[in-house]
Amino acid sequence: MHLCIDARIFSPKFTGIGRYTHELVKQFLVLRPDWKFTLFLAQSQYSDFLSEIEHNDFYKTIDITLLEANEKMYSFHEQTTFLQKLNSIDADVFWFPHFNVPYFFRKKFVVTVHDLTLSKFPGKKMNSFVHRFVYFKILRHALQKSKHILTVSKNTKQDIIHDENINEKKITIAYNAVGNEFFEYYASLNDSRSHENIPYFLYTGQHREHKNVLTAVKAFHLFLQNFPEYKFILTGKPNPLYPEVKEYIKKHNLSEQILLVGLVPEKKLLELYKHAKAYIFPSFYEGFGIPPLEAMAMHTPVIASNSSCIPEICENAALYFNPNDTEMLCTKMNELVKNKWLEEKLIDEGALQVKKYNWKESALIILKKFENLC
Repeated sequence: MHLCIDARIFSPKFTGIGRYTHELVKQFLVLRPDWKFTLFLAQSQYSDFLSEIEHNDFYKTIDITLLEANEKMYSFHEQTTFLQKLNSIDADVFWFPHFNVPYFFRKKFVVTVHDLTLSKFPGKKMNSFVHRFVYFKILRHALQKSKHILTVSKNTKQDIIHDENINEKKITIAYNAVGNEFFEYYASLNDSRSHENIPYFLYTGQHREHKNVLTAVKAFHLFLQNFPEYKFILTGKPNPLYPEVKEYIKKHNLSEQILLVGLVPEKKLLELYKHAKAYIFPSFYEGFGIPPLEAMAMHTPVIASNSSCIPEICENAALYFNPNDTEMLCTKMNELVKNKWLEEKLIDEGALQVKKYNWKESALIILKKFENLC
């Protein structure tokens, strides 16, 4: 069996499609060491992965070829030069961990569609008629021409069936999971609920329309009326297209209470998860939502939106609110702070919930689908 993977989005960082690709590729290599693998990697990951292979005796026993592909997602070169590179490979199955399959690619492939965020929340970038036209062309080509579709939640599966009229038999769910480093980091610490001196809530991730960060900020502003000693830490790369959060903080003189810390090193992120009073997940829409599970792995309570897939993934291990209701979120934050039993309940249920998700199990589901196509 020869599997070719578009691993241009391949990253050991904690969240996103890069992490998804990274975790599953590693599982594939371990679970099917007798297969032949061809990976297309961007230059930034090519040298790192090559170095890892050269210094790991296990990988020396596997038939694996690494090829460089620096064509960016959504680019003209993705549709031309990357297409040529793909066509030069004689593989049994091609796997695209994102729906960016070159439009004229005609070999046997499987695609993962994580969500339909760009369909439902176009955002402020590349939302012109031309960009929207191209987006739907590429998405629908991937959905219609693929031999099978993988997705990461029942919610996304239903979106694909309902919005894009795809037969449900063509879609398989293989859930995301949390990396072992979260469990290992937590196990290396004592089980105290220290909040480092100053108690704080935490948000991690992007600042985009569907992430609904502004609602969380407004709710925390209300929360400060009763608990002025708290802070709200927001990580993530600043997005100039979404200045609303920064503008709100400035307008209401909240720079001492709401901290925009940007991208932080991975160890620091683990520490932030560990010591937070609670993790806030206010999204309007998600395909899966790994961050709440990361918080659960660190025995940190989760307060989450009750929209899209989030209740499906978190089940009874989160405190839910309507993402359109600022006061409701504030109330949930108050409830958590005032009730120690509620905090402990969420911690215990979260620690159990996160263990339901396993990268190995998801990899086996996907590998079986690859095998069924051959």
